[in-house]
Formats: sequence, structure tokens, C-alpha cells
Amino acid sequence: MCGTPGNGTVSYPHTFTADPATSQNHYTLPNDKTATATVKFTKPSGGGTGGGGGGSSIPTATVDKTVTNGSAGVKAENGKNYANSVSVSAGKTVIVSTTPAANYMTEGVTVTYGSGNNKKTVPVAKNSDGTYSFTMPSSSVTVTPVFVPDPNAETTPRTLRSATTPTMRTARSISIPMRLPPRGITTASTSALRTAS
Repeated sequence: MCGTPGNGTVSYPHTFTADPATSQNHYTLPNDKTATATVKFTKPSGGGTGGGGGGSSIPTATVDKTVTNGSAGVKAENGKNYANSVSVSAGKTVIVSTTPAANYMTEGVTVTYGSGNNKKTVPVAKNSDGTYSFTMPSSSVTVTPVFVPDPNAETTPRTLRSATTPTMRTARSISIPMRLPPRGITTASTSALRTAS
């Protein structure tokens, strides 16, 4: 709000309220006047949009440290690296990446702020690349990934059946009839008979 005193007469002290949209306040004094300004800041009633109070500080998205069976990271929409915590201005997009442990899968992500009866949940969307995203409220939030057992994962290792070893059978005594050369004929003479015939 801007103002200029008329005819050089102004009653002091003079109070101005800053424009909440621009957080600015202007007042022009004539050249022959001097002034001392005292600035007093107050927190808006109701805590601003998004249901939280956070004042003018940038809210933070922090991954819940008590999560088991996996991990997650958060970053601003245009951020390069995922981290356990990131400060993002209200109204901006936060991206969540999850990594389930072996034999687990990500069921979803819950984002909350506040506590007790004042606990609020922020809507979360699943992206086509498997990440999740939400719009940052004016309050700091806790990001909780939810991991559940993967029904398609093998929970017990398969036991490979060993190839069955054929059972060794006891050799039977088999009698094979052998033809022996007639008596009196030696092996040499037997081969001679063969060649003769």
C-alpha cells in the first residue's frame, strides 16, 4: 500500500499493513520530514494454505526413517539427486523414488503432515516411470513408502533335484556255453582247419 501525506501534515505514529500478495509496504515522506520506522511481523491466522503453519520458511519433505523392507528418496521435480530430505517451496512438485528389498514390492507412498487429530494426508500420484509425486503443501511433510511381500517372488529357494543315480545291480553269474576245440586239436590246428575249409 502506498501513501503520500497531504500538505505536509501527517499524524504519527502511522500504521500500515503490508500487502500479503507482495509483502511490500511503501510510504513517501516530504523532503523536509524524517521518520523512524518500526517493523513488526505477525504470523497470519489460520496458518496459510495447506493447513499448516510454517510461516515464510520453506517446507521440507522427509522420508520416514522407521520404514522397513525397502528405502526411498525425495527430490524437487527438477532436482538431480534423491535424498532423505529436501526443501521445496509450497505448490511445487516433489518426486519420490522407492527401492523395495528382495522379495518385496512397493504398494504405494503416503505423505502426511500435522499430528494427532490434525494429521492431514497429501494426495500422491504414481508416475509412468514407477516413481511417485505430490504437490508440496505449506507445511513440512513425512514421506512413508509402503512395502509389501511380492506375491510373485520366491520366498524359499528351490531345491534342485539331483539326477537319480542308477542303482548298481549285482552282477548275475551267467553261463555262456563255449565251444571248445575237439580233444587233441590245438588252437593252431583249429585255425588250420578253418583255413582248409
